[in-house]
Amino acid sequence: MKTYHLALDFHTKDADKLFKVIKVEADKKDRSELKIEKKKDKIIFIIDAADATALRASANTVIKILQIIEKAKKL
Repeated sequence: MKTYHLALDFHTKDADKLFKVIKVEADKKDRSELKIEKKKDKIIFIIDAADATALRASANTVIKILQIIEKAKKL
């Protein structure tokens, strides 16, 4: 049973383009699941995890994705 739930909304005018690139990062593991959805001008990262360690690991994945997007926009 998943006891932790985290949802993060990322608002961007490039949601369509970015979603196509990052949707492959969605992942299901033994202790956590990362879902990535798109609604209008935002991308939603949803994490369900069995414990705090698994939640943090998935959250770190999301943060890394956002850092890459941020750096790419500066190019």
